[in-house]
Amino acid sequence: FSAVAMNDRAAGRLAASYLWGRGHRRIGIVYHRTYYPKILRLEGAVEYLSEMGHEVTKRWIIGFDGKKNLDDIYDKIGEFFAREATSSKTFPTAFVCTNDQEAVELIRVAHEYGRRFPQDLSIVSFDNSTLADLPTLSLTSINHPSIYMGVTATTILLEKVKHREVQTSTVTMIDPELVERKSVVDLNEAKP
Repeated sequence: FSAVAMNDRAAGRLAASYLWGRGHRRIGIVYHRTYYPKILRLEGAVEYLSEMGHEVTKRWIIGFDGKKNLDDIYDKIGEFFAREATSSKTFPTAFVCTNDQEAVELIRVAHEYGRRFPQDLSIVSFDNSTLADLPTLSLTSINHPSIYMGVTATTILLEKVKHREVQTSTVTMIDPELVERKSVVDLNEAKP
């Protein structure tokens, strides 16, 4: 079979490297445990941080199951804040959220716990949806070029129909692109 896919592992690495480059060392991750692209994004981020000599604190990885129910995401993030915001001396300065909606839920819960966004909690998310570009959010987000991917898949399919006698399979892997906005504070600027 032919396929058109985002290189989600590389995208996770890009998100983590962006935060790392801006001085963040306490990085958490929000992801969906049963959705393979989001697992790859998590793995890429963890890989990158490990290569930098920094293991992700396991309790700062917030995984949720089930359907894309906003209440599930909100509840899991709420459990994390209830546990970590009151009992831990250290708390993440930044999060990688594997989509923009997760980032919105993270900001909602953080606000309830008195954490300011982005001053206290920087975020890099995925998909670059219309949510990411809202002026009140202005999320730095990895672009998901769904229209380009659809056009590419359609072109491949039409070529297969046109040339049925040729047996081919094509894998098109799309490199990630980060769209920088205002959701990440540069901690390096605060250092002398």
